[in-house]
Amino acid sequence: MLATVQKPESLLNEFGVEMGPGGLVVLSDMDKAEHAYIYHSRIPVALTAFAIVSPAFAKGRFPKTRLVDLIAKAPSMDAMEKLALAAVVGVDNLGAIDATRFTAQLRHIIDHYGLGKFFMPGRPACHGIDVRPGGIDYHTDQTDPPAMAAWRKAYKDEPPVRQMLIATILWLYNSDEKLIKKFWLHRLPCGWHAADAVNTLKHNDALRDWAQLIALYSGW
Repeated sequence: MLATVQKPESLLNEFGVEMGPGGLVVLSDMDKAEHAYIYHSRIPVALTAFAIVSPAFAKGRFPKTRLVDLIAKAPSMDAMEKLALAAVVGVDNLGAIDATRFTAQLRHIIDHYGLGKFFMPGRPACHGIDVRPGGIDYHTDQTDPPAMAAWRKAYKDEPPVRQMLIATILWLYNSDEKLIKKFWLHRLPCGWHAADAVNTLKHNDALRDWAQLIALYSGW
């Protein structure tokens, strides 16, 4: 699936957002921003754009949307919505949306943010993606208790921005929130409001990488 022709401006305008000079996100129509109907698969775009401008406004517009809820909408996003999400973080040419580019972005995030202790090579590849979360013996599909204890301790010790990236990868890996909590995130920080998460990612220079990962997602 190629995402190189469509333009996201018309979609952004539907909920009062425009891209200003230098990639500046602007709320150009507050009536639309406050009241326009936003289809569920477009919430990641709208909430991210709103939170870039004002986390408080984004929380008021989507008061119950957690980061996990936003990630759960990724499988429903179409090419235009993915382009728009990329655009609001400054990516003008997203390119091909496929497992190869998703895996490359996934590996970039794991390497750049030092998340190698949380993920491992997965063989055989699943839908072309050869990365899996640690703490599991994938020969038996059972938890490896010592490895999982170490995984959880390491996660707990990470700063929020890295926890958010790790949790995002987990929720893309498997959208079953209860399963992810049972195996990996039991009693660990993961309940952030999506607007707070976007703000944290933004101020730690991780928002662009995070948004590209979601935009390039096409299944795992």
